[in-house]
Amino acid sequence: MTRMRSGLLVSCFLVAFPTPLRASDAKATPQVKDFDALYFPGEKASLLQKIRGSRASSIPRLVELNARDAIAVLASVVDDPEEEVSRTAAQFLALLGDSRGLVVQLKCATDPDCKRDQAIALRLLGSSGRQEFAGPIALQVQNAYGSYQKESVHGNTWHVRYLRNAVVPLARLGRKEDCDLILRVFTGTREDLTLNDGLLEALGYLNDPRANQMLWNAYEALLKPRKSFYDSFPGAVKPSKCAEEGLGVKALLPLSRLGDRLAIEKLAQIIRGIGTPEDPWGTGRSEPTLCSARGFVFHSLKPRDAKNFAETVLEVAAQDPEGAGTREAWDALGVMHPKGFGDRLLKLAMRTKPHWKFVTRQALHDAVMASDPSLNETFWREYEVQVIPAHSGQKILVEMGLSRLMYSGADYWMWWTGD
Repeated sequence: MTRMRSGLLVSCFLVAFPTPLRASDAKATPQVKDFDALYFPGEKASLLQKIRGSRASSIPRLVELNARDAIAVLASVVDDPEEEVSRTAAQFLALLGDSRGLVVQLKCATDPDCKRDQAIALRLLGSSGRQEFAGPIALQVQNAYGSYQKESVHGNTWHVRYLRNAVVPLARLGRKEDCDLILRVFTGTREDLTLNDGLLEALGYLNDPRANQMLWNAYEALLKPRKSFYDSFPGAVKPSKCAEEGLGVKALLPLSRLGDRLAIEKLAQIIRGIGTPEDPWGTGRSEPTLCSARGFVFHSLKPRDAKNFAETVLEVAAQDPEGAGTREAWDALGVMHPKGFGDRLLKLAMRTKPHWKFVTRQALHDAVMASDPSLNETFWREYEVQVIPAHSGQKILVEMGLSRLMYSGADYWMWWTGD
């Protein structure tokens, strides 16, 4: 999984750095300019002027520029006759916690014919924190599980897909009465589902000792050699050990979220790269590439993981010389935004200015910003720029608890529903 940033934010960044200050201007006070407020009216007009082909693409940019003011604009088009506009507006309203968008997601989540967006709708409901949505989802899970049990051949049917997509949101909503249902789904489905990272993730939300044991059983199963596609073709070139899924990380991560000390220790070692396959530089690449299992951990860390792994990830971000995991560690710190890390991240970011080898200046800034938005101007003054971007849009996202949206792009936007 690759976390993408909006091209709009990057363009603001480029505008902010026309030329370095001349020596004679070194003491000049840089100008702070709010590019986000400047661009918001234009994106709003693009959405409301009903120009087909460009309207829906304005919605994520509106949220980036000012998520708070975007809510009223999106509500005005949630019933728009253009399907792509109304659908996208409802999803973003739900992402922002607005009931008008959440109602649309609930309708999709409980309709077997809503196949295109059902997984997204379920995730958005799960991240809402509103337990009134748990009942309808639980009923659908019960129905899907009953149909699954009646099937003579368990293929990739709607029932299987629904179970795979619904158990995490149901677990996140945290109703005690749903715990037995989730555990029953886990124990009553075939192994390729019980080892699916979605079902394993769901167990990490259950405060039940049975979940711990199931996860340790899954961990042992994940460590066993498994027959792969390449085993059927003796002459085929098999992927390297680094490229294979392994180390049981899909079970260790939810175990760590349940407070299991052994799982936390094992995962911390994997984050550090101790006992993992060697991370390759890759053919024709100028940057190191993380092995599959280690990369999965970095890309799966969420705010709830900060208490267990923020210090360990910071070690990797600070490794000297830079290497495999440096860039991923900075992104993970931004996503987790551990409390009280702002000054530490700023100090580390300035250690090798003006440029790091594998981490862009924007990535350094975003990690600092997500942790402490008050450090925005301090960060850019270290580079002696003529114009400092105010990044008011990012500040609003942080204030609203949505800083994770700084690390998502058009293709992945709706899936990054945080924790």
